[in-house]
Formats: sequence, structure tokens, C-alpha cells
Amino acid sequence: MLLIGWVMSEALIDAGVPSGVAEILTRALCRGNRLVFLHPSASAQPDSSSGWQPIEGGWAYDLRPGTGGRLRGAPPLPLISTEEAMTARRMFHAEPFSWEMRSQIALLFLPGSTLPQLDYPFIFQLWKKAAFHRETLLNPGVQGIIFPGVDGDFAECIFLQKASREDFERRLENECRKAGILWESVSEDEFKSTRWFQQ
Repeated sequence: MLLIGWVMSEALIDAGVPSGVAEILTRALCRGNRLVFLHPSASAQPDSSSGWQPIEGGWAYDLRPGTGGRLRGAPPLPLISTEEAMTARRMFHAEPFSWEMRSQIALLFLPGSTLPQLDYPFIFQLWKKAAFHRETLLNPGVQGIIFPGVDGDFAECIFLQKASREDFERRLENECRKAGILWESVSEDEFKSTRWFQQ
């Protein structure tokens, strides 16, 4: 697992991912991945419950539970797929799939790949943070998964291939450098002891 945190000069008044961090993170992601994440606007697209429908900046698919799931109160899981950083930043503002409440997930696919064939049980299990097997994730072509960390104050990234992780780290370091932001790779113990607000 790769943990990504951001050191700020002061504590933020508003919770959530700082805009500058969101820009860097989504640019790094979209330079090498197709992203699929939860967003309520996908439910508003005509015919989106029957499959992927084009929207500005990507595609929308409103996954809905079967009859049994609806009777149990399972919610729709509306998805957006994109390779554009500006669209991807919407995953940090997607209530009720709140990043801060750890209700968001983002799946990573190869760039330029066909739109993934995803079903409700697969996404629901990931959304509920249920146990999953690596082979299950490989079937729909998932390269990695991003979850919000505690209180949304950092990102947890799981990559299924070492090469995918290393490529993403290079892209992220490059985006930080272009933005004039220091990028540093540290051990787990150093990460845990980092002071995230430094004046």
C-alpha cells in the first residue's frame, strides 16, 4: 500500500483535500490512468442505469442494486469514468460519497482502455471495504484502487502491479516538482510521526 499525505503550513478551516493537492494528485493519476469514481451526478444522466453514457469530460453509469438489494435498502452507486484531471477532481466533492467520511473509492484502469464492465456486487463490496481477492480485481482490468484515509486527510493507494505503483510515484513526483512542491518518500514509521501542520 502507498500512503500519500500532505504537509500544510496551517490547519485548514474547511475539511477535505486542499485544492492544490487535489490538482496535483488528479493530474498525476490521469496522466497514466482512466479513473472510475462515485459521484451523484451520474444518476441524473438519461439512460445511465442501462450502461455507460457520455457526459462532459467522461462517461456516467448509474449502477443500481437488484430487487433483493433494493428491498434491503441498498443504495444506487453512480459512477463517473474519466481521463481528464478536472473531471477527476470532482471525486473530492461528491456527497453523499464524501471523501472526508471515507465513502469514496476510485478505481484505476489503463489509459485508453475500453470502458470497464462493472457490476453492482463488485462495486458494492469495494465501497463497503469488504475483503477482496487480487484475482477478482484483475478480472475487470483494475490496476489499482484509491481510498480516503482517516478523516480524508491522506490517500490510501493499492496497486496490483509493482510497475504500476512505481509509474504513478514517478508521475506524482514530477507533478509536485512542476508545482514547486517538495516530494519526499518516507518509511511507514516516518509517515506516522510526520507533523502535518507546520508553521
